[in-house]
Amino acid sequence: STDVVFAAGPWTASLAEKLLGSKADAALDIEPSPCSTSVIFRPSIPLTPHALFTEVRLPSGESTSPEFYPRPDGTLYICGDRSDPLRQRPLTEKATDATPSEFAIRNHTERLELIGSGLKGAEIVKTQACFRPESKRNRPIIGKLTAGGLQGVWIASGHSVWGICNGPGTGKVMAELILDGEASSADIKRLKP
Repeated sequence: STDVVFAAGPWTASLAEKLLGSKADAALDIEPSPCSTSVIFRPSIPLTPHALFTEVRLPSGESTSPEFYPRPDGTLYICGDRSDPLRQRPLTEKATDATPSEFAIRNHTERLELIGSGLKGAEIVKTQACFRPESKRNRPIIGKLTAGGLQGVWIASGHSVWGICNGPGTGKVMAELILDGEASSADIKRLKP
């Protein structure tokens, strides 16, 4: 038999519902995050290799939490603008259809300059936007879908911002579940559908 794993990021629920109908069960607990814009800058000064998680009070009195991730090539990835009114736009049909928000790009640029005067005027290398898979349970959903007698149907989704970090471990656990019938490298009881 052939097994199927629903691991379609923020599209997991809509894909599972389209293919499985009411049997989609726990896959329907996955929902898209608000759309996020990130910017990659190339500062003219050298950076240390330390990520920076901040809480910044803006001149307006508003508080925000930009995140700064230096990269080995000398660029700096910035994300975390929750004030962007375009975050609430609907999930796009394809990942490539998610477009960056000019509002968020301007905010990221201003916040970069607030962090350090040596970062002023940094070149914008790339802007991008994305949606992430979030779980109504506030944790990933990993395991077998069994509603309506389903056989060989699995889910691995809902990691939110931690998908890149947890993806390799999730892949390992899914391989163990499918091939061995149980996860041996991690305790996933709380993540079951």
